[in-house]
Amino acid sequence: MPLFVAIAWCAQKPLLLLFDLLEVAVLVAACFLVNYVTADAKTATNWAKGAVMIVFYIIIVLAAWFYPGQIEVRIFNVAHRTVAANGPLEG
Repeated sequence: MPLFVAIAWCAQKPLLLLFDLLEVAVLVAACFLVNYVTADAKTATNWAKGAVMIVFYIIIVLAAWFYPGQIEVRIFNVAHRTVAANGPLEG
């Protein structure tokens, strides 16, 4: 992530490390799921575990497609773009 922030600075594009609650919940849930699938230390998992992972990823896609996002995050992004475009306010 720090590498992406440095690349964004060089490209003069804002990269905010502001995460929505859905993004954080999906990341934590995916970590738990992958930990569960790989915890038995077998080289091959059965088809049911693979199907569970595929279904979980489909659920993530559907949730991300229809989720409008937190209003706070959208407000902050609009304010950040406005300041980035117009420069800081002088008081």
